[in-house]
Amino acid sequence: MSDTPGIVITGASGRMGQMLIGQVSASDRVHLAGAVERAGHAWVGQDIGVAMGGTAVGVIVTDNAAEAMQDAQAVIDFTAPDATLAFAKIAADAGVVHVIGTTGMTEAQIGELDGPSTQTVIVRAGNMSLGVNLLTQLTKRVAAALDEDFDIEVIEAHHNQKVDAPSDLDPLRALGLPLMAMIETPTAIYAAQGIAADAAVQGLIAGLNDLAYELKLPYGMDRGAMSHAIQAIVLAARAGGVWCFDGKTLIHPSQVDPCNRAFAPSPREIAAAEALVAAATGGAQRHAGHMIEDMHVAAARALLERARAQ
Repeated sequence: MSDTPGIVITGASGRMGQMLIGQVSASDRVHLAGAVERAGHAWVGQDIGVAMGGTAVGVIVTDNAAEAMQDAQAVIDFTAPDATLAFAKIAADAGVVHVIGTTGMTEAQIGELDGPSTQTVIVRAGNMSLGVNLLTQLTKRVAAALDEDFDIEVIEAHHNQKVDAPSDLDPLRALGLPLMAMIETPTAIYAAQGIAADAAVQGLIAGLNDLAYELKLPYGMDRGAMSHAIQAIVLAARAGGVWCFDGKTLIHPSQVDPCNRAFAPSPREIAAAEALVAAATGGAQRHAGHMIEDMHVAAARALLERARAQ
């Protein structure tokens, strides 16, 4: 038996789980005491080293978290909110330090950790990335140095292996800056309504390249294969009253002018909008062979406003 602290890793088969297992196994300051997966997972009952494609390490993947924590000093948990709350109670009963990197936890769920925290040490962060936390501090300094003439926004986008929701970036939300959330995973599609409802989020961006990858679509396939996902993003944005497909996101300032020219209303569209607004008398009426109502007048005025802003 090792004299170093024993670490249990939950969600052992996940990307973060496997990375953590590799780091713990390579360390001479701690040792891997357990690996936990959900009941019914194919890895349960296998040696974790073999399951990960390597050689046996003597740690069998289990679905019994309490058993795995019996001889451990800490558990590192990057799973899902409901699973984390269950692990918190088990860790508290076992007197094991619980390190939580799980994202997507609501304020109510975070509050549920108060009970277990009276029995054991809980260390939790919405994001443990050094880069994100450094960015948070830098953004605070930049925001403090600039006056009200500057319009600061933070566009948050996860890499294509992330399976949680963009609204989970607690450090960035805490800055009080407007966020543009990039929706690029199946999980984010289903969470889009909640993301759009977040007070800090001002818009949703469809990350279609990464989404196509996540959906395992052939490279170059038409966007029609993602029409349901795109519609879900738009519906969530409209229901939440935030931007979505109302403009283009660009990488470099040199792209602004050509983009404005390409997507600006055409002279024909401007003329049609001006004619519609001029003809409107209020309520439903016929115009140019079509029925128009107040909503069509509002859309025409919005187009003219966009044309003036170019």
